[in-house]
Amino acid sequence: MESTQICLYCAVCTSHDNYILYVTQIKERTLRKQVSSVNKYNMCISETWKGDLSDIDIPTFDCFSKSRGRKKKARRYSGGIIVYIKKEIKNGVIHMKNISQSANRMWLKLDKTFFGLDEDLYLCGIYIPPLNSPHYNNEYQNIESEISKLAWKGKILITGDFNSRVSTNADFVLHDDNNDNLSHLLPDNYKSDYDMTRRSQDKMLNSQGRELLDLCATAQLRLLNGRFIGDILRNITCFNTKGCSIVDYAVTSMSLLSSVKYFKVQDPSPFSDHCQLVTYITIFR
Repeated sequence: MESTQICLYCAVCTSHDNYILYVTQIKERTLRKQVSSVNKYNMCISETWKGDLSDIDIPTFDCFSKSRGRKKKARRYSGGIIVYIKKEIKNGVIHMKNISQSANRMWLKLDKTFFGLDEDLYLCGIYIPPLNSPHYNNEYQNIESEISKLAWKGKILITGDFNSRVSTNADFVLHDDNNDNLSHLLPDNYKSDYDMTRRSQDKMLNSQGRELLDLCATAQLRLLNGRFIGDILRNITCFNTKGCSIVDYAVTSMSLLSSVKYFKVQDPSPFSDHCQLVTYITIFR
């Protein structure tokens, strides 16, 4: 039996000025080293502060990026998403520019024909600003709308910094298998949710976390954190002066869960106050 193996590496930047310089000017060679160090992965997704400066060329990788503009009096750019893709698979990856107008999200399609999949895989690199950020704009409502355009066409995988803390709360409809009395109201193709244990070292639930859980239940998505080999310790993803938290996630369609080989939160990095995430998917055909 043949298989397609897809490995994604997600790195999130920090807002500190030294990181801004590292991305845009002073430490370009450090970014090259960081991406080159993950050469074994098919894709590297990162939040970026490079603005409209030229993309940094990394050998063996092609690049997609989108950034917010810089206000006239601002000292720096305010953020965006950058994705590096191995050149050998670039012909199978399509930037879905019309799905989201937000600089906080980038959608890519992994073509089913090129990769030998049964369905297209829609990948989203994401950054959700905090609620008090001027860049926050009904993020979860917009994400749900974007997912609704794509979910019927294929599978979904979203990864990045959600600024959402969900503790161990359920990302599915509880007791959904006990709906015999509602069977006459449900569509014939309705699939009941089932209990999936998920652990977490972060015991905090915030308002954005509730929105993430609601999105998962509504769109039949599931968090990978705390569920798979590689993250059995339920690792913290963010370390800063405010404390430790889990705010970085990989979220997939329920139908993709059986293809997840492992999900890992890497050790803390000198490049950021967020840990990098690795998602490894094997799809048999």
